[in-house]
Amino acid sequence: MLISLIIRQFKTFKNQTFIPLIDNGNLTGIVGLNGIGKSSILESLDCFFNDKPWNLHISSKKSGSKENSAYIVPIFLIERDEVPAALQGIFEKINNAASDIAKLSKEINPSHKNLLDSYKNQFIQIERNFDLNDFFIVPIGTNFEKEVYTSFFTYEKLMDADGKSIDLSPVFDFIKNKYQYIYIPKDITPEQYSQLENNEIQKLMGLTLEGQLAEIVPSQQVSDINSKLNNVINQVSSKLEDYEYRTPHNKQQNLKKNDIYKLIIKAFFSIRILHKKFESTWLPINQLSTGEKAKSLLDLSEKLITHQEPALSKDLIIAIDEPEASLHISACFSQFEKIELMSKHCRQVLFCTHWYGFLSLVNDGTATVISRPPVSGKNHKNYDATADDAHKFDLIDLRYHREQIKQKSHSTNGTLPYDIKLKGINDLIQSIASSVSLESNPYSWLICEGSTERLYFQKYLIDHYKKNNIKIIPVGGANEIRKIYQHLSIILDDMKSNVKGKVVLLSDTDDQLVKYSVSDSTFLLCKRFVMDESNKKIILTNPESNPTSPSTCIEDILNVNTYLKVIDKHYKNEPLLADILSSKIDDKEVCFSLDLKKSEVQKIKQFFSEPGIKYEFAKHYIQACDPDSENIPSLFKEINNLFSKR
Repeated sequence: MLISLIIRQFKTFKNQTFIPLIDNGNLTGIVGLNGIGKSSILESLDCFFNDKPWNLHISSKKSGSKENSAYIVPIFLIERDEVPAALQGIFEKINNAASDIAKLSKEINPSHKNLLDSYKNQFIQIERNFDLNDFFIVPIGTNFEKEVYTSFFTYEKLMDADGKSIDLSPVFDFIKNKYQYIYIPKDITPEQYSQLENNEIQKLMGLTLEGQLAEIVPSQQVSDINSKLNNVINQVSSKLEDYEYRTPHNKQQNLKKNDIYKLIIKAFFSIRILHKKFESTWLPINQLSTGEKAKSLLDLSEKLITHQEPALSKDLIIAIDEPEASLHISACFSQFEKIELMSKHCRQVLFCTHWYGFLSLVNDGTATVISRPPVSGKNHKNYDATADDAHKFDLIDLRYHREQIKQKSHSTNGTLPYDIKLKGINDLIQSIASSVSLESNPYSWLICEGSTERLYFQKYLIDHYKKNNIKIIPVGGANEIRKIYQHLSIILDDMKSNVKGKVVLLSDTDDQLVKYSVSDSTFLLCKRFVMDESNKKIILTNPESNPTSPSTCIEDILNVNTYLKVIDKHYKNEPLLADILSSKIDDKEVCFSLDLKKSEVQKIKQFFSEPGIKYEFAKHYIQACDPDSENIPSLFKEINNLFSKR
């Protein structure tokens, strides 16, 4: 897996730049303004993996200084058991060097300070999310002269006993052969991309046409063809007396296997054009609309990769530039769903985009936000947009992106671009409004507060989730739900005659309650769940309605038996939860109905307030629960009913 990239003198990036790409999952969305370098990242990787031409920075072209000034150094996270025994030793040395550098208190070289600080910050996150005992961290790349290069990772740990640099070419060759990188640029046409003789399509299929032809036309048959053709030449020459058909002395006499394969491929495959079926009509792909062409690129990639043998697709890295280009806003959501599905069938997916709605869509993965740092205190006229500090990178964990965006905006005094949050909400609202009014197969939506809620709803609503085309989206709190409701109520009211889907917005009951009036319709419902203490029952009410207490969160409404199983298995040594394990369950349905003291309830709240605990607990819970056999909490049944009613 590719976790980050160090790049210099390539397209947008003049000076050495460290670009973090992943700290969890295997999906990365790269966002930022036009011209800031998003596509440059994907192009540089195409250059590294597929030996595509270098697109040097303009300053390098002007000066003519190319030697060692331009380089591309990806940093990989590779499972130890995937590395051959013969290479384990050298991989271990590289890994130790990469780990030691991340823990150095001082930088190796002052000129590397910014890079080293960025690398250290990412290493901390990688260490939290991956068990590094199972992985090698491997920084290795190439410079413009096609020499193996490692940027600032070259120091004494990569020397042998005699003080000489270790030969890293076996590692470089292993990685280049291991991973298959497929790049789909924004300006590629479906006609070009979909040709079966295209290398990218063959990688997605998990086969090569030449490999298939080797089985059809074996070496012996090639020899027979050459022999018979030579006989024809000899027969003709024998009749010409003073003339003869000969090849120049430096030319091959016979056809090679690849010559024959290329002729067959050209004659057989190049005449076949991909068609798309519309009802009973097949249209060639070059006759589709611009939007349909854009969709066809991902359709083709997604279908090929999801039907490929896992052993063949496990080392595919797919990069897509602006998959939403030329598409109506209503089609964006399904386009990014395909991307998320593809990520489950390959090693990794990277994409650049201006559609920020994916922030709420993707369950696991990362967003790399590229921005320009503030230029206050600088002379704007003399400000160098290609200097070391010309790019700023923020890594956002998509599992709880809204929480992180709020934290980063606060910690950076607002330098994290505000449009990340703004565009994320705006793009999402537009997508919701468009998708619920689709003529065929409209979406329905469940908008909840956080990522943990989404996990529980996906588990308990699985039948409706698939049957009713429900999308479950966390938006980061009751205030965000209020904003979305207020926007949607205006938009959908104007188009209510065309609405075919349903939107349900659901918040919990906090100590500091967010109260606002709503006017429920058949297609837009805004609800809050709360415990009715008199009946010890969870009920749904409007945000401004009674009861307004007690505080009720998603963990309070879970199945009590499964809840206690998770605590017993994963948290029984947690002192804050010790009292809960001794609670009497009897006929209790949900956790809220346990007979707990106020002090015990406070301990539970304190436990779940620890960073990352709510999400971690939810992952354990959904693995342990079985909706087919356990008593499903009433709230989930009520949500099911809301989507069943039309």
